Amino acid sequence: MGQNQFLTLVVFSIVLFVVLFASSCKPSKQLLETEKPKAKYDAMSFNPQTSTVNIPIKMSVPAIEAKINKDVTGLLYEDKSYDDNDGDNLKMKIWKQKDIKLSAYPDAFEYYVPLKLSVKMRYGVFGTYGYQSVEGSIALSFRTVYEIDESWDLATVTVLTDYKWLHAPTTSILGQKVSIKSIANRLLKSNKQFLENSIDEQIKANLNIKEYAQDAWTMLQDPINVNEDYKVWLKLSPKSIQMTPLKTEKGIINATIGIQSAAEVVLSEEKPKVTINKTLPPFVRPEQIKDDFQINLTTEIPYVAAEKIAKKEMVGQTFSQGKRSVTVKNLTIYGQGEQVIIGALVDGSVKGMIYMRGKPVFDPATSTVKIENVDYDLDTKNGILKSANWLFHSTILKKIEPYLTFPLEQNIKDAQKMIQDQLKNYEPVKGILLNGQLDELKIEGLYLTPNGFRVVVLSNGKLNLKVDGLNF
Repeated sequence: MGQNQFLTLVVFSIVLFVVLFASSCKPSKQLLETEKPKAKYDAMSFNPQTSTVNIPIKMSVPAIEAKINKDVTGLLYEDKSYDDNDGDNLKMKIWKQKDIKLSAYPDAFEYYVPLKLSVKMRYGVFGTYGYQSVEGSIALSFRTVYEIDESWDLATVTVLTDYKWLHAPTTSILGQKVSIKSIANRLLKSNKQFLENSIDEQIKANLNIKEYAQDAWTMLQDPINVNEDYKVWLKLSPKSIQMTPLKTEKGIINATIGIQSAAEVVLSEEKPKVTINKTLPPFVRPEQIKDDFQINLTTEIPYVAAEKIAKKEMVGQTFSQGKRSVTVKNLTIYGQGEQVIIGALVDGSVKGMIYMRGKPVFDPATSTVKIENVDYDLDTKNGILKSANWLFHSTILKKIEPYLTFPLEQNIKDAQKMIQDQLKNYEPVKGILLNGQLDELKIEGLYLTPNGFRVVVLSNGKLNLKVDGLNF
C-alpha cells in the first residue's frame, strides 16, 4: 500500500469515527403513536330555581260600576198576579231608576240602588173589585261579602242593609188618600231574596277571579320570544299559584297573582315545544307574595374560540428536558364526559399527538373557565412510557395549564344585558307587557356540549307581567 493510500484510509477512519460518535451522542427523533380519546357528551341536567312571576290585577271601581249599570237596565222584576204572595191583591213592576253606585272595601262591596216602583192594587169583595195604580221610588242599600274558595270560585253573601223612600207611593180610594207605603214595604221584603240574588250574580259576573287566574296560569306556560335576532326564548314552567287579598285605594281594586315558576332562557331556532298544563292549582291566599325572580341564562365558549385563545399562547412554545425538547405545532380541544381533552401536535425529540385531559371549572373571581388538574391521557401515558419517558420529567404539563384559561365575563354581561333590555316594557304579543330587572348573577353549572363550554348563570331580580285581560 502506498503512503498516499494509507493517509487516505486514516483520514476516512477518523471521519467515520467522528460521525459515528456524534450520531451516538445526538438524541434520535422518536415517533409517538397514540390513540385519540373519543368525544363524548353527557346530557345537560339542571333544575332551574323556582321563582315568582308577579301578575298585578287592577280593577277600576268606576269601570266595574259602569259595566254593572250597562248590564242592569230596564225592568228588573215583575209580579203579574193578584193572587200570589198569599192573595195580596197586588201586582208590581220594579225598574232601575238611576245609576247604581258601587263602593269597594276589603272583602266587601256596597251598592246603592235607586229603583222605580209601579204598583197595581185590587180592592173589593165577593168578586166586585176596583183597581188603582200608584208609583213611587226607593233607594236600596246592599252589602256583599265575598271570599274565594279553594277552586277559585267566588262565594258571595249579599244582604239588604237599608232602604230609603225617595217618593213614597200614595193613592186615593173612594175619595180618601191612603198611603200604601206599608204594602210596598211588604212587597220589597217578600222580594228581598230576589234582589239580593241579583246583586250576587252581578258580583260574580264582573269579578271572575277564577277566569283571570286560569288565563294567567295557561298563558304563562307559552314560551315567549325575547330576542328574534338570536332566537332567544323565555320559558316558564309554573309550579303553584297564589293571590293576595283584594285591596281598594283611590277607586282601584288591587291584587297580585303570584305564580311560582321555574324560569330559563332557551336558545332555539324554533319555538320550544311544551305541554300546557291547564289544571289550575288550588287557591292559596297569603298576606304577601314575594317579588323575587330568578332566571337561568346560558352562555357558551365554543371549542373553536377556546382553541384560538390557547393556540395564540401555545403554538410555537418549546418545552425542554435536558437535551430533549418538543415544540407545539397545533392544538385541538373537545369534551369527553365531564373532562376536557387537549390534543397537542408536537415536533422535536418526539413527533406526534400528545393527548391530555383536565377538569373544567368556573372561577367567579375572574369570570373565567379554567382547565385544572391537567394530566396525560392514559393511552398517551402508556406511549410515553414506551418511547419518550423523559416527557414525564418535563415541565410541559405545568406550563400548559395556565394557557387553558378562557374569559367569560363579557359573555355573561352580554347575555344579561340582552335579556334585561328585552324585559323593559316588552310586549311579545298584544295585551301582554313584561317588565323586569335582573341584578345579581350566580353560576349554577358548567357543562360540556358538542359545541363548547356552556355555563348556566342564575340571575336574580324581579319580573312583572301585565295582562290587559286581567285589568279593566
